[in-house]
Amino acid sequence: MVLYVNIRTIMMPVNVDLINYIDRLRESEAKKPLSERRYIPTYTDMAKVAGVTRQGFSGVINNHTVAINRSVIYGAIKSLRECGFDTDFNDVLIYTDD
Repeated sequence: MVLYVNIRTIMMPVNVDLINYIDRLRESEAKKPLSERRYIPTYTDMAKVAGVTRQGFSGVINNHTVAINRSVIYGAIKSLRECGFDTDFNDVLIYTDD
């Protein structure tokens, strides 16, 4: 399912790729010595920062919604940045042809 994100009044067809992004972070962090590993926030942590329920957040990251507010994605990005990851919208959204 393609969903649309309103980014500064421009509607763009995207898929949320946060699950794959988190998986890549876990793989990367697992290769580091234990003392150098960063905490990767849980989906519950991200949902709290985004101001939505875990269930609502799950719908977004699993692409089970038609439209999302950018603040939900920003909440996930903010959680990751607070843990030291240089995450941006392009890391968690895949732009698609409509």
